[in-house]
Amino acid sequence: MKKILFLVILLPITLAAQIIIVPNRYTFQKEDNQYQLNVLTKFLFEKQGFKTYIESELPAGLLQNPCNLLKADVKNESNMMTSKLQLILNDCTNNVVFTSEIGKSREKDYKKSYQEALRNTFTGNALAAFRAKFQTPEIQNETSKPLKVTMQPYIALLHAKQIEGGYELYDNTINELQFIIKKVDTPNIFVAFWVKYQKYGVLEKDGSTFYKFTFYKSIEELPTVISAQIQFN
Repeated sequence: MKKILFLVILLPITLAAQIIIVPNRYTFQKEDNQYQLNVLTKFLFEKQGFKTYIESELPAGLLQNPCNLLKADVKNESNMMTSKLQLILNDCTNNVVFTSEIGKSREKDYKKSYQEALRNTFTGNALAAFRAKFQTPEIQNETSKPLKVTMQPYIALLHAKQIEGGYELYDNTINELQFIIKKVDTPNIFVAFWVKYQKYGVLEKDGSTFYKFTFYKSIEELPTVISAQIQFN
């Protein structure tokens, strides 16, 4: 009975790969959804078959598996005569995984010009080809025995070494690298990589003192959960 309940809860999250998050405001915009570009981005992605959310409307439950999320960005290369926009997708480790051709427009009205340029970034088959071949970050190492949730209380004592985009976490006792964590846009949540077992998961703040790692193997298995105290100084 417990196994069935677990499937019901996690199945929508696990199968929701290639969910697009559209920010409320691109870096070149002076206000949220200026020229209605952000809601237009959402609409155009949905026409391509992607499940898409504006950042402020993203269901909190989807953050439990951030590597199923792709973040959209639009780069503005416009000049006095032509609006030029380029569509970019980043994965959960902030790597660029898709870059469109530059969409252009010579409309004189700013709103019409930016919207036409954005629509032109979606033309062609590039996004469809990307959608067909893209896989969420995953380590293909099946030699480790799947782990179950431990019933014994265990707290990992770790200290952090800052690296580009995140931290390496070392065991305080043996000074051995245990985890690599990468920052995401949501405060106090990180994408986590368990070095020993080659598994991706999530690290989140769990109260004022502790952090919680959650690693999923598949929808048919219980997650591995680890509490940790992490020294970031």
